Amino acid sequence: MQKLINLILILFFMIGCSTHRSYEYYEKESIHKIEMQKLPEWIYYLPAEGDYIVGISKKSFEKEKMVESAKQMAAVSKSRNKGSFAIEKYASKDSEYILKEGKVKFRLNVSSSPQEIEKIFDTLNLVDETFFFDYYIGLFSTKRNDIENVHKKKYIANQPEWFSEEKIKIEGNTIFSYSSTSSYDLIVAWEKASEQTRLEIANYLEKEVQGMVESTNENIEKIIALETAKKIENMTITRSYIISEMKNSLLSYKVFLEMKMER
Repeated sequence: MQKLINLILILFFMIGCSTHRSYEYYEKESIHKIEMQKLPEWIYYLPAEGDYIVGISKKSFEKEKMVESAKQMAAVSKSRNKGSFAIEKYASKDSEYILKEGKVKFRLNVSSSPQEIEKIFDTLNLVDETFFFDYYIGLFSTKRNDIENVHKKKYIANQPEWFSEEKIKIEGNTIFSYSSTSSYDLIVAWEKASEQTRLEIANYLEKEVQGMVESTNENIEKIIALETAKKIENMTITRSYIISEMKNSLLSYKVFLEMKMER
């Protein structure tokens, strides 16, 4: 009888462990599940000819406002790609006093002028459009031309093999820059990735370093400042990739970008 009781207890214990492991596996999968939707070819590989630029806005029942918002984003992006100032400042201060020590880093990519953005906005024409979850994505061009149907074909691409963990690659006179950023907002993720690629190109082109040692009240303080203020021009986003995943029960977006600049 005692053996039968022990056998039943062991059986219940094994079933309990098996159920617990299954639940943990399911929970892990649900958190990291990647949601995918088909996107047109021009998202993955921007057509080389045609002066194209991508703009994104929130999905809305008001089509005109939705397109206009995406067009505004495209105009700003094109302006910064055409010519913008990439500013990066870094400062550190080492002191014998802990409270006086500190580090500050500041990065910014700004357009040449609002007037330039307005001019570009007026020249942009909607070429094609698509939706990705709650977002509208438009393809714009300064030329009044359509794209071939092959570029409009929608599919789910594999994880990009072209993406490089190295932030900069050089091929002849062409600089390629790579970045990937995540956000719960697709527009923010795309803009952050675009800004990072421009800043990496600027950092590669020029850096100015300044150092200074100060002596105050017999205490030595070392102050180092690193500043980059470089105008970058004629950049183009050549390839992109968007994925989405669930994080903490919220839909998150990750954007991969490749940008090039001819020297």
